Amino acid sequence: MTGYLYQCELALLELAERSWDDITVEVRMEVLDDIEFLYQDSRDPFVLLQSKHRERAGRLSETGKDFWRSVASWIDALTVLGCLSDGTMPLLRLATTQVAAEGTFLHQLRPAPGRSVDDALAGR
Repeated sequence: MTGYLYQCELALLELAERSWDDITVEVRMEVLDDIEFLYQDSRDPFVLLQSKHRERAGRLSETGKDFWRSVASWIDALTVLGCLSDGTMPLLRLATTQVAAEGTFLHQLRPAPGRSVDDALAGR
């Protein structure tokens, strides 16, 4: 139950933040992903957001089930959207109560100081 409440609160928070810049942004839940954001009159989301809540947060791992379940969900959604064949991609995000361990590519992709997509892709 806590995980679903976390998902709803996260969707409302993200919608409130986005609506400052674009009042037409729409949120959709549990269609292609946990949370999706769409532009007005668009059928395809520009963000797919996975939300993961754990009572005992622990570490987010590159080999952990939460990460790989998110990847599998994104692959399914992108297949339905046709993104894998036409080259368009929504932003894929994972919001979790877990902490990404330092030195992992997940840690380098956090929205925080030290974020480096290039280093994450290079495996540094």
